[in-house]
Amino acid sequence: MSEEGILVSLGYVLNDATLLQLRGILSKCDFTNSELESIINLNDKLKIHGAYIAMSNSNDYFKIKNQPENDREKESVRDIIFAWANKHKINLEKVQNKETYYILGRK
Repeated sequence: MSEEGILVSLGYVLNDATLLQLRGILSKCDFTNSELESIINLNDKLKIHGAYIAMSNSNDYFKIKNQPENDREKESVRDIIFAWANKHKINLEKVQNKETYYILGRK
């Protein structure tokens, strides 16, 4: 999967800053093409629930922002996130006091 394809799929504009940020994430996490495609597919699935995947501004990771309008939807999104992580053997880390999860890489 191309860098431009990843950025566009996640809703970013291709520029020097976003490209540099993405390269930092890809360098640190060393995702395969299959894993990157699964991250993009997860993002598409989460969007309808008010959640999405973004690049972290503070760490070289993708992050999942779970921001639905109600608690029931938030739980449903959590179930989707954890099922995805287990299926693809991906480590997640919850951000303290937020409904946000870093995608750390393979287990």
